[in-house]
Amino acid sequence: MYIKLMKKVILILLLSQSLSAAAQIRISDFKAAPGTADPRVFVQDQDGQPCAAIRLETKLSGWTFDAGLAGIMDTRQEDGAIWIYIPAFARNITVAHKDYAPLRDWPIPLTLQPGGCYTAQLSYMEPRPAVSRKAVEASVPGLRTMPQKHFSQHFTNVFVGFCCEKLEENYFEWDETCRVGFSYTWIGNRVGPYLSGAYDFDEGYSVVGGGAIRLTDPALASLDWQLYGGAGLMDGSLGFDIGTRFGWRSTHQVSHWDFGLGCQFFQGVIMPTISVGLCIWGIPTVVCVGLALSAI
Repeated sequence: MYIKLMKKVILILLLSQSLSAAAQIRISDFKAAPGTADPRVFVQDQDGQPCAAIRLETKLSGWTFDAGLAGIMDTRQEDGAIWIYIPAFARNITVAHKDYAPLRDWPIPLTLQPGGCYTAQLSYMEPRPAVSRKAVEASVPGLRTMPQKHFSQHFTNVFVGFCCEKLEENYFEWDETCRVGFSYTWIGNRVGPYLSGAYDFDEGYSVVGGGAIRLTDPALASLDWQLYGGAGLMDGSLGFDIGTRFGWRSTHQVSHWDFGLGCQFFQGVIMPTISVGLCIWGIPTVVCVGLALSAI
């Protein structure tokens, strides 16, 4: 248990490290330049006032700057630095680069003066290559994540029907025979078709086709609740079949466990049915034959 917990912690840490691969931009050591203003500070703002000049020390080109309504009047690149000419009334600046996460609305720590010069360090973290989930799993021996569970799409069910025949008005009697059948249902996200066939020991049979609908949300619910209904040939006449099915989330497309209750109606006969779906290694397993034989 402890080893599994540690593996999960390692996976979370490595994945979070990959999310922080975008570099952080930082402006530091912002200060007024000593001595007189640089003679190149002759760029004017919208009001005709001299701009403040900020010298950001960086060897990288391709930077973009924004000062909101104040605007950036000019930028000039030189070896090891870039000059930004900004109106003196500006209070914030945004620094961006295509390879790094932007530094937005950085508050200028000093009150800029018209024609004043300022220096600062522009630093950043080199981006690291993104770490994929497969790379994380490969880097941690024995670490394997479970496949995501979902609702199955294929249902192979064996069902047993117990015959209840109407002998007189409002009087029913249980017959001693049972009907054993097999059904297959394919259901996508919400709806799909189904087909079933059954046979009893009095040489009666049924072949039914219809549709199934999934009532639960596959993205939210953990219980798969379906309704199905159809019509077909039952003992040589038209009959109807309705019922409900319950299943659980699975890592398989073929349902390995589900249960259902239903009922068939034909020629004055009511036949409740109990169904179960069981697959082992993807092979449907008939588990209701013993139940049917014992009920005879």
